[in-house]
Amino acid sequence: MRESTLRALEDLLRRVLRAPGHGIEPGAQSLAVHDRVQTRRWRVAAVLATAVAVVAVLAVLGWYARWHGSG
Repeated sequence: MRESTLRALEDLLRRVLRAPGHGIEPGAQSLAVHDRVQTRRWRVAAVLATAVAVVAVLAVLGWYARWHGSG
């Protein structure tokens, strides 16, 4: 895309956002994006914690099986 086209689109977007009654609220949009990012971070943390817990349980079970089987 050419620079002049990009500048024209940016200018059009600025005009639309400044005009009353366009139906877009930047503050609400920003809050919605922030909420989605926060939710995604919580999901990633939950998946990571679950994976670590599963690996730890498997390691303990393996250690127990080996210890119990050697006696």
